[in-house]
Amino acid sequence: MQHTGKKFTPVLWLVLLLCVAELVVRLPYMLWAKSNSYIGYASRFQNFSIYSPNAVIFDGTMIVLMVLVASFVAQRLVMAQAPRRPQITPLAGLGWQTYAVAGFTLLAVVFCLLTLGIQTILENISAKRDLDEIDAGILLYIFLKASLFNHVLATLFYMLYLSTRKLAHLGLAVFFGAATALVSIVFSQRAMLFVLGFEIVYITYLFGELNVRKLLAYTLPIGLVLVSIGIFRSTASDGLPLGEAVLLGFDKLMMSRYFFHLGKLGCVFEWQSYSGLIDFLSFNFLVEPFAPEKTIYFKEVGPLVGREVFGYSSSGVTLGLVSEFLLSFGAVLGSLFVFISFVAIFNLERFVLARRQLPLLAFFALAKMPILFNTSLGSYFYQFLIESAMLLPIMMGVSWVKTAPVRAIAPRAQLATA
Repeated sequence: MQHTGKKFTPVLWLVLLLCVAELVVRLPYMLWAKSNSYIGYASRFQNFSIYSPNAVIFDGTMIVLMVLVASFVAQRLVMAQAPRRPQITPLAGLGWQTYAVAGFTLLAVVFCLLTLGIQTILENISAKRDLDEIDAGILLYIFLKASLFNHVLATLFYMLYLSTRKLAHLGLAVFFGAATALVSIVFSQRAMLFVLGFEIVYITYLFGELNVRKLLAYTLPIGLVLVSIGIFRSTASDGLPLGEAVLLGFDKLMMSRYFFHLGKLGCVFEWQSYSGLIDFLSFNFLVEPFAPEKTIYFKEVGPLVGREVFGYSSSGVTLGLVSEFLLSFGAVLGSLFVFISFVAIFNLERFVLARRQLPLLAFFALAKMPILFNTSLGSYFYQFLIESAMLLPIMMGVSWVKTAPVRAIAPRAQLATA
């Protein structure tokens, strides 16, 4: 099956899915919450903060529509002349380097779990962790980033399984996927679950084996894990019975501020209109290592927004690329930066789709779109640098199935005169 540049690509499907979910699911929920007089003040504050519900809903809806239009127009401009994509060349093997890096990541997982403490984990497996309060400090941060590399290993072994159909490779993909889920849940790094899910769906698409059944098989488990996190927190921290905990877990999921959350976008935009812009916030990560005392580090923004907008005292709210640009440059310039970002993203996707041998660095940069949409440009950039450093040794051992060159076929007229 051949795919042309005029068809929807996985990144565009991701953006469409996120935006449609906001407009079809979250928007009716927020309209119901606005008009429901039985909702308590705390729940109303979680949805609308101190701002007018009508203003928050309007702003959030307009921003989501802007994202939808910007992504669609950018994809059409970039992919209009894209070449036909050939079938990806299967993997022949990953080499010993992959297993060496895999061993290191597993040691990193063990170190992180032991540093936190098994008893602490068992008391509340999915609690939000403040890494600054743990004595290991920067060492724990480094090993945590290394342990999150398990999602790359899971994706590579899944690619190998699609190439060889060996159950051992599928088992390794599942094992490293489970390791990713464990670290993500324990250390509140749930963005990696979205990344892993997107990588698996994307690889299945590249191998020409994506259908609705497989899409549900890959995405539903991740959704169940995220819902379960809310349920576990409710049973552990609130002491609720399972039935009420399930309902509360779904309610918390509805208010979880992932990606283009309509309420988050609206509240942050309203806050910005009163407090003013944070100049060049999106690009502060470039100069922060050289002048940390004069810049706002991207890790400080989540707690700042959580405290100032939603009244959190111990946790933050990640902005995501869209809110970050709007908070940095205002509505007009921020929307322009969003469009330019989508143009760059789809150019990267066109580069990936045009290669028979998958460019691994480019692919894993593309597959981290959930991080970019959910956290910040700085977080995406640093995560990419760390994972690229760990991926480079693996790439030296990656081998591809050799395909015989296609012999040129002479025109019929030449054959007739031969």
